[in-house]
Parts: sequence; C-alpha cells; structure tokens
Amino acid sequence: MLEFEGKTIIFGAPTTFGFSSVIKPELERVGLKVFDFSPVLDSKFKYKNIWQRIHNVYRKVFFKDYANKKKLQASEIEHLLMTSLMEVPKADFSFFIRPDLFPSRFIEEACKKSGLSVAYQWDGLDRYPKIYNYLKNFDRFFVFDKADITTATLSLTNFFIPDRNYSNTFRGEKAYFCGSYINKKRFSEVAAIAYALQPLNIPLNFLLVCDNKKLREEIEEESFTIIADSIIPYSSNLENVKNCTILVEVQNPVHEGLSFRVFEALNYNKKLITTNAAIKSYDFYDPANIFVWNGENSGDLESFLNTPMKAVSEKVKNKYGFDNWIKYVLDYGRYDSIDLPESK
Repeated sequence: MLEFEGKTIIFGAPTTFGFSSVIKPELERVGLKVFDFSPVLDSKFKYKNIWQRIHNVYRKVFFKDYANKKKLQASEIEHLLMTSLMEVPKADFSFFIRPDLFPSRFIEEACKKSGLSVAYQWDGLDRYPKIYNYLKNFDRFFVFDKADITTATLSLTNFFIPDRNYSNTFRGEKAYFCGSYINKKRFSEVAAIAYALQPLNIPLNFLLVCDNKKLREEIEEESFTIIADSIIPYSSNLENVKNCTILVEVQNPVHEGLSFRVFEALNYNKKLITTNAAIKSYDFYDPANIFVWNGENSGDLESFLNTPMKAVSEKVKNKYGFDNWIKYVLDYGRYDSIDLPESK
C-alpha cells in the first residue's frame, strides 16, 4: 500500500526549470491525488477584446502607465486560479512552494479547502518580502535558511529525487556547474574554481545562464563557459549531473540555504566543490566528499580530488530523499525530521 493512498493534495510550485513537473509525479508516486495549479502561472495573456487593448495603449501613451498590462495579466491568472479551485473538493493537504508567486486571495481560499496547509519558501524570506503577508495562511511554513527561523516558521532543506534506474558507472572525469549570472562577484568565484581545475586536467562543463547581451559578450571571453540565454530544464540538468564526477556549487549570497546541487551530489555520489561553508554543519558532510572553497585553498584541490569518496550512511542519505522529505513536510506517517544544524 502506498504511503498516501486515498489522500488528496492541492499543489502549486514554480514552473521555472520545470520543477513543478518533476515534483508532481513524485507526489503521485507516493499515492497522492494531485490538483496541480502550477501550469496556470504560465498562462498566456490575451486581451478580452479590442477595447481592452486600446485602453492599455491609452494608459501607456497618456499616463505613462507601463504596468497596466501586467495588472491585467495578474487579474486574469487570479480569475483562472479561482475558477479552477471552485471545481476542487476539500483536500487533505495543500502544499505550495514559493506561495508568493500566487495571488494572496487564491492562497487563502486554497488553504481553507485543505485539512493541513503547508508552504516552503526555498529562497530567503527577505529576498521576496511579499511572502511575509502569506505566513498567516499556513499551518506549517518551512524555510531553508537558519536566519529565517522564527516562531512562525519551521526548518527544512531541499531534497533529492531517488533515481531508481541510475547506474553509478564511471563516465569519465568531468566537473559540472550550472547557474545564473547574478553579479560579478559570484561570476569571479565560478571563474576562480574553473581556473583552479584546469591545470589538473579536469574537463569542464560550466553552463551559465545570462540573457543580457552585453554581459554575455564579456563572459564569452572566458574560455571555460558555455553561455545559455534561456533556463536549462531540470531534467536536462540531472543528465549533466549523472555524466560528471565533480559538481560545483557557488552559493547565492542572499542566503545560507543549501541548493539542490548539494543534494544531487548526495544522491548520485558525486564529489562536491562548494563556496557555502554552512555545509560543514550538516550530518552528511565529509571532507573526503565535499570541498569548501574559500578562494585561498586552491592548492588543496588536487589532494581532495585524489582522495576516495566515503560512503554516507543510508539512514542519513534517505532522510533527504523525497519520500522522507514529503512525509516530514506534510507531518504524515513515520519520518525523520529535517532540522537545520547549529553552525560549527
């Protein structure tokens, strides 16, 4: 019998990177019937009639109101969400990742329709401060940065989705990085790690997403990068993860939460190079498997790469797998709690 057999869930998550379409089948796999509202976020806006289009042009020309179309789009998405929600019976759970992407009225009504309402903000709260207005709607609200832990929030990390068909055969040594261009400081850290790996004859697969033409031209001068102007689907990213031996993660400076890259390394038994020193406090950390880059320890990289990996216990590893993760999030069945550790 499946863990959640016969249970229902109202679900919504970012469609960026194809995350929602990866998570939905995992919810179904554990037995949940899923009412997925994520695709509505991608609804294409169409003017209702010619008069609405003319009125929008009028607002732009005479009132410099360039936000009017966005307001119309937001109103249409809210209407679609509320109309679809009316067709959903009362659910056992509602679960939203980045609930601030959804209209507050919709979130409020969705939570009323569920026995247990849960949210997870996988970015720092202050990065998207609108999220503070949503806290009151949820029975359980999770954050992944220790700085965001309050009496109104609970701790959580990201997770990995077990790949039951994966064979950990050697596929050639290669280092893989995938990330967005955030600022020059972060890019300089990526570049420093790449240049430290090159003398060690480690082939690089470094993908950087940047849609700014001027910045792209500057970045393309660096020989180690492949520039993408659009987001790489998560499923494609996982294929790249499987086909490397070393994962590189450069921390987003706005939070200390661990990225998905960390848990991909844990899942696929890859060596990890990261700039996030907070990782040293986690129960799966082992210096044989994880190298914390500080900008001054490049001389230690070769020794790290030549050191055999140490196995992480199945109990610790399974704690961060999706099956335990979702039971902890929904407070259902037997699970291991996922607490954020104290700093070492």
